[in-house]
Amino acid sequence: MFNTPWYDKALIRSDDGFSLRWGQDWATYEENGRKLTLTIDVGGSGATVFLDTISRWDDNPSEVVDALTQRRIAGNVMSALTWKGFSAEVMAAGPGPDDRSQPR
Repeated sequence: MFNTPWYDKALIRSDDGFSLRWGQDWATYEENGRKLTLTIDVGGSGATVFLDTISRWDDNPSEVVDALTQRRIAGNVMSALTWKGFSAEVMAAGPGPDDRSQPR
């Protein structure tokens, strides 16, 4: 089950032990005292999660996130965004520096 505190509509908390704070092109995922910042694209009623940006924990950037954990985190992010009312999808690669203005 998810909830959003009245004072922060960009924060989604899950009873499964994780939280997600999101903006237009970023999200911060937290679980078990760890934080991971990833790239998302939110516009209108749609949200895209870029799988390749779920790669390193913020507290230990030298530690690479394994594929199983990456998929689990992506699934949690998708579930939270869907609960929030977005039509969410996962893309393997994020936009390049010159792709920001291009439609997806």
